[in-house]
Amino acid sequence: MAAVQVSSGGVVVADRLAKLQKLPVLGICGADVQQRQAFAGTLLRYLQEHGCSARLFSGGHCQSHDSLKKLQQQALVHDALLVEGPGPSPFHHVVVQKDRSIIPGWHSTHPLSQSDALEFARLQLEHAWLQSPLWGCVLIGGKSRRMGSPKHLIVEHGVTWVERSVQLLSSLTDRIVISGAGALPQPLKNMQQIEDEPGLGGPIAGVLSVMRHNPEVSWLVAACDLPDMRIEALQWLLEQRKMGIHAVMPDMEGKGRETSIGRRM
Repeated sequence: MAAVQVSSGGVVVADRLAKLQKLPVLGICGADVQQRQAFAGTLLRYLQEHGCSARLFSGGHCQSHDSLKKLQQQALVHDALLVEGPGPSPFHHVVVQKDRSIIPGWHSTHPLSQSDALEFARLQLEHAWLQSPLWGCVLIGGKSRRMGSPKHLIVEHGVTWVERSVQLLSSLTDRIVISGAGALPQPLKNMQQIEDEPGLGGPIAGVLSVMRHNPEVSWLVAACDLPDMRIEALQWLLEQRKMGIHAVMPDMEGKGRETSIGRRM
């Protein structure tokens, strides 16, 4: 996480601002710069104590940014972004008063204690973090050398494995893409297909490719060769999402290794 000071001279671009408002960005406003920075430091420590790993934070590193473009870049590489300035702020924000009381927004007249203000800020950030669009990705891989034919085109119960995977993810996500260069069955011909990242092998090539394709969304990724995968398993994965956690993978055997959530072929 970074506490970033932003000057008021940045160019406001409507579409970029709209994107920022959907990201975990919190304004810390008020007339006294020292009080704003003191609250930002306290909030950083509070968030670390509530589930965000310290290694995911920049340690309160401050930079000067005068454009929404740079702010957006910062917001995408940190768990959350604290934008400190005198205000007013276009984001969800808190106002640090001269008496050090905290008001949740410019239009509120009811000051909060510091403990309540910290929890208010945490909930605002976590809510924004969980509201990011959720896209699904089905990994179909490459040439399927081991099986001799494309695994994703195997037909079971009248549908191909890749179609079944798409059906499961479609009920939980806003959009589906296919990762890999293999041929698709006719019902999926119009679905967006993204080539695996060059120079890499295995599932990581597809995962990295789709994340680079759209870093502004959360991804639910499933392999095509899990014919026993159930929607309950995917729902369980989504329920584990939490601000500060970059990835959730099942460890069904408790051995500290990723485990498939269905019969792997």
